[in-house]
Amino acid sequence: MLLLQYYELKPCSDISVTGTYEQINVPMSLKYYKQPNTYKILEYKSFPKNTPDLSYFPLKPGTKLTDIMSAFAPPISKGIFTGKRFYNLVKQHKMTNGKWYPASFIFEKRKIIENYQFLHLIDKPSHIINFQKSVFADFSENEKEVKLNPEDYDDLPDMVEPKIIVLNQTIDIFRSPYDVKILISEKLKEKMEQEKLTGFETHKYEPCEFLVFGQK
Repeated sequence: MLLLQYYELKPCSDISVTGTYEQINVPMSLKYYKQPNTYKILEYKSFPKNTPDLSYFPLKPGTKLTDIMSAFAPPISKGIFTGKRFYNLVKQHKMTNGKWYPASFIFEKRKIIENYQFLHLIDKPSHIINFQKSVFADFSENEKEVKLNPEDYDDLPDMVEPKIIVLNQTIDIFRSPYDVKILISEKLKEKMEQEKLTGFETHKYEPCEFLVFGQK
């Protein structure tokens, strides 16, 4: 099996890059919240039946447009606002459990900015994890190694955490199992840096090891 290094992807918090943090506010109009398809229909574990309305979100005064945009809501646990360059990059890589929804912003109450997307990533580990090969540790019993089945996922005991996660295939961007972080592969991270995308930070993900089954 092949050992993989993943990185947590986050919006940049350096205001010299972004202008403000967060860059995007929630809609202020009561009319927006009276409709059925607000951003609140976005869930952590499933995709909504209808397309969420992510149009005309107001930008904070002084905000700079970047390829990854920070937002008060929807929270990072639901996904991330991205520009066209990041969207095109991801389309060239392997993503799982993710959907794109159109998004637009309004700046200073008049200028409408389009060509943005919201990437909604959900937590569905049974689609990506080889549970038979993965190893979990029970910290209530001196990190005793335990095996889990996919059906155990939703009722994971508090003191049981992943130690080695074996993926069924190499994935370049996905929602980390067992927490809300967005993970990207080293390959995608390097491509983002080569293309000089803006508005993001990456941090090496170390809570557990990732291996991919059937590759060396």
